[in-house]
Amino acid sequence: DAKQMFEPGAAAEADEPEMPQRSDEPAETVVVKDAKQMFEVGAAAVNETLESGAAAVNDAVESVKAGVGSKANTHASASAPRVGGSESEGAASYIPKINLPVAATKTPATLKDVLMWRNPYLTGIIFGTINVIFMLTLFGGYSLLRVFSSAMLFYLIMAFIVVNLSKVAVGFTGKELIPKPTLGHKYIRKEVWIKYFENTVNFLNHFIDAVRKALYCVDNKQTLQLCVILYGLSLIGRIIPDMWLLYLTFLGVFTFPIVYETYEEDIDKALVELKKILEKYYAQGKEQVAKQGAEMQKTVEKKMGDLKKQVQEKSGPMLENSEIAAKLGLSPGPAPASEKKME
Repeated sequence: DAKQMFEPGAAAEADEPEMPQRSDEPAETVVVKDAKQMFEVGAAAVNETLESGAAAVNDAVESVKAGVGSKANTHASASAPRVGGSESEGAASYIPKINLPVAATKTPATLKDVLMWRNPYLTGIIFGTINVIFMLTLFGGYSLLRVFSSAMLFYLIMAFIVVNLSKVAVGFTGKELIPKPTLGHKYIRKEVWIKYFENTVNFLNHFIDAVRKALYCVDNKQTLQLCVILYGLSLIGRIIPDMWLLYLTFLGVFTFPIVYETYEEDIDKALVELKKILEKYYAQGKEQVAKQGAEMQKTVEKKMGDLKKQVQEKSGPMLENSEIAAKLGLSPGPAPASEKKME
C-alpha cells in the first residue's frame, strides 16, 4: 500500500513543472518533510493492513477450531478490503480459505464392531477359530488347556521358522521382509479402564444389594423371583452340559445382535404380541390363585369350626364345671351367682 501511494505521487511530481523553492526554508528541509509525511501515511496504511490481517487470522483459527470451512476451496489471490466497511468484514472478504490436510486414521475395531459384523473378515476369523476350539473340545475329546497350548506351540514354531528365514533373505533382497514390532505403546490406557472399572463396581454393588435383599427376605417378591430363576437354571443344567451351554451362549452372542439389527421391526412386533399373551396368562393365573386362596380359606374355617364342635362334644363332660372352659367358650360351665339369684 505504501508503494502504491508513493508511485502515483512520484509520477505526478515528475509531470508537473518545477515549483519555485520557498524562500524561508531550504530545499533539503522541504524534501525531508515531504518524505516524512509520505512515510507516516505509508506506515499508517501498513498498520491498518496488519491489524486487519491479525483479526482475519483470529477468525480463521476460531473457524478451524469449530470445524467450519473444512470443505472450502483454496484461493491463492487476495483482494483489498472493502471501503466503508468494518475491519473484520474487510479482512474476511480477502482472506483466503485453506483446506487443512487431515491424515486419514483407521480406528481399531471395538467389541461392538466385532459382534455386529462390521468387519466381516475379522469377525469371521474370530468366529471360525472359536468354533474349531469348541469342536475339538466337544467332539474330539480334547481339553481347553490342551487345545490352547497346542495352538500357541504351533504358532511359535511357524513364527520362529518364518522370521529366521526372512533374516537370511535380507542378504539377497537388501530389505527386511518382516518389520520389527514397535514396543513401548500404551496398550492399556488408564483413563479408559477407570471408566469401565467404575461402571463395573457400581453394577456389582447394586447386584450384591439385590442378592442380600433376596437372601434376608427383605422383599418376598424378589426372594420368590430368585427361587424361580435358580429352579430354571437347575433344570437347564440337568438337561444341557456345561460345555454345550457355553457353546450355545457363544453362538447367541455372535448371532442374536446381527439378526435383531436385520429384522428389528419383525422381532419387536413378535415380542409385543408375546408380552400381551404372557400378561393375559399371568392375569388368568393370578385370578385362579385368588379364587383357590379364598376357597382354601373357607375350607380351613369350616374345618376349624367342625374341630371346635368335636372338642366341645368330647370335652364337655370333663370341663362343664371348669371356669377355664367357660372363658374359652368350650362349655357353658356353672352359672354365676347373680344368675342363680335371678332364677
